Amino acid sequence: RVLAEVEVVEREVPPVVEGEAVIRRPVGGARLEPRDSIGEPPLHLHHVRDGVDRPRIARVQLEQLHEPNKAIEHVERVLGERPNDYTARELAERILQIGDLRVRAARVLEPVYEGRDEVRELVSVLEVRWAAGEDSGDEADVRRELLRRIAGLKDERLHDDVGALEAYARYVPQDPLDIAARERFVEIGLRRGEFI
Repeated sequence: RVLAEVEVVEREVPPVVEGEAVIRRPVGGARLEPRDSIGEPPLHLHHVRDGVDRPRIARVQLEQLHEPNKAIEHVERVLGERPNDYTARELAERILQIGDLRVRAARVLEPVYEGRDEVRELVSVLEVRWAAGEDSGDEADVRRELLRRIAGLKDERLHDDVGALEAYARYVPQDPLDIAARERFVEIGLRRGEFI
């Protein structure tokens, strides 16, 4: 009797192929129930959407096929739907190191870091976008706003006087009517002894 039960458990179960992901059926015809009534996939398939394991495809395209342009498309889609997906975030951070995809990866990572309140990382991707200049496709107003955000984050959140002073030095000439930024620039400069 025990031997018969063991044989049932150990028999091979053919996979069900859906899209580009292979999903294994449970033994004995048991059903995999969703996590809740909304119909989310079972826990072991949380990263599979529409039958496609996008993070896995992106990893293969990046690491094995050396096609980062295709990989970032999957990463963008995953992080757009699930900003806390660790695998997609890791891949985006790796793509951030690739010259012509830096700005695109920075745009993808910006809401991720902002949502997780990871200020240092957020400042670094904002810097990437700003440093790209007109090549990034951002308008002058957007680039000015990036500088304002960088200066404010370095000043108020990171308490980095040197970084904030440098960022305000870039920002204030572009928006001289921003009185609060000008005052903050002068205040930090006086405190650091830059303006005597």
